[in-house]
Amino acid sequence: MVKPHIVVTVKSENTQWRYWFLIFSNSNITKKSTLMKFAFEPSKDHSNSSKETIAANAQNIYSISSLKVIVAEDHNANSVYIVKLLQNLGIAPEVAKDGFEVLERVRCAPCDVILMDCHMPQVDGLEATRTIRHWEKEGKLPNKHPIYIMAVTANILDSGKDECFQAGMDQFTSKPLLKNKLKADLINIWGRQALPLSGETMALEWHKNIHKIFIRLGSLRTDIGDKDTAELIQDWIDATPLRLTQLEETIENQSTEEMYRLAHSYKSICQIYGMTLMASLCAKLESQSLPSQQAESHLIVKQLKELFNAVKPLLKSQMH
Repeated sequence: MVKPHIVVTVKSENTQWRYWFLIFSNSNITKKSTLMKFAFEPSKDHSNSSKETIAANAQNIYSISSLKVIVAEDHNANSVYIVKLLQNLGIAPEVAKDGFEVLERVRCAPCDVILMDCHMPQVDGLEATRTIRHWEKEGKLPNKHPIYIMAVTANILDSGKDECFQAGMDQFTSKPLLKNKLKADLINIWGRQALPLSGETMALEWHKNIHKIFIRLGSLRTDIGDKDTAELIQDWIDATPLRLTQLEETIENQSTEEMYRLAHSYKSICQIYGMTLMASLCAKLESQSLPSQQAESHLIVKQLKELFNAVKPLLKSQMH
């Protein structure tokens, strides 16, 4: 019996070619049916992969250990408990016994998150929060972004929640803190701060896309391993500026056909990494007509550049 040959056709895109080559070279494909399922559903279970392995790989991508966290709590037992939870998540927090210590710490060094008890001696959590928000408006803190302040309190009444939000806190959480809930909250906080974008709608959509990127990178690590995934990521980072420049030049030259070709190619590459928002912008470019939609097309490329600059540090942090 003649053994079947596998032919993969990819149009002149190095990243796409490397992706499929690495997928095939890292998989034990023995049946045509397996190949077809694998080719059309590359992120699903195949070879020795499992949903559990993919989930574990995706979980490793969350870099919440980089968050700078202050635990503001005057009761020692509560403080020790919260610190242990955070340490278990890979975070090394600082501890402040009252609002005055919190203010001293945020003035001296950047901080990402404060787990703020509302009732503390000297300066309570509400007053400390109001002061922090005032300092942020006046540019008196070393932070590049607003500090995320989470109220951690035993007061679960609506009036207590209202007080916290009016003081400028971002979230209200009742005691005792639960590990999985805290972890999910910190992942969301890290996602917002790691990918700052201008424009409320764009920022919201990108925040929704973050989880898909994590899952896709986890799947890639399962499919082809850490080293090859890192190489693919580097290929994308290196090649993207040139691709976006080519798109700009094509729009300037009013070549609808070439714009479609470039946008279509880049769309498929973005999909490899789970970047659905960037892929959808490329799809929008595919439907544009020049010169009548030239200004709108330039705006789309500007948004693509912004998204690339936002996601690049996230991807670089995974190249280990």
